[in-house]
Amino acid sequence: MKAVFVKKININHSDGYSFFFKPDRALKHIAGQFTELSIKGVGKHWFTISSSPGEECFSITTRLTGSPYKNALDNLKKGDVIEAAEAMGDFVLPVNKNKEILMIAGGIGITPFQSIIKDCYLKHEKRNLHLVYASSKKEDFIDLTKYKSILKSYKKIIGQLTVEDILKSSSQLNDPYIYLSGPEKMIEVLTEKLKNSGIKDNHIIADYFPGYSQI
Repeated sequence: MKAVFVKKININHSDGYSFFFKPDRALKHIAGQFTELSIKGVGKHWFTISSSPGEECFSITTRLTGSPYKNALDNLKKGDVIEAAEAMGDFVLPVNKNKEILMIAGGIGITPFQSIIKDCYLKHEKRNLHLVYASSKKEDFIDLTKYKSILKSYKKIIGQLTVEDILKSSSQLNDPYIYLSGPEKMIEVLTEKLKNSGIKDNHIIADYFPGYSQI
């Protein structure tokens, strides 16, 4: 589908931005899914959809890293047209609304949780959501204050996220599903350590962001 660029906004005190697009038809998605954006002459890139389902415009949130694609994204002008793929992915909440959910976000890995948390907030949906959000420096955190009422608990970590941090939060919950989202290498390491710690495979749901070496 075609999507018209509408605007971009800075979402932290660093290099994080949300880009908003109006599609030529409704982008049907479930909170937590992703899409592929194609910019003519530059290429394609996968992005989690950071807006909630049902909004007129959809958004993606990313760090401007200076790559050719990110520079082209940053240089889009209002009215420019790109191509967007249909939403896909299974990094979504379970049907059982009573299940404890521990969301672990490393840096830009917060984006699928942005969509999930906002969607629950707008729907007034009661879920057992717990968030641990880590970033290398405080300037990189996205402000989620507006949505804190949706979260049963919310912990920020400045610096390296460890498996001990996750296990400590998990031990306080009732057999939670653990959702992991962040840079690819971080997710690989944490997933392996969680499995070695006895967490069941089907209780670990992972999503990763290639191209980021740190949170």
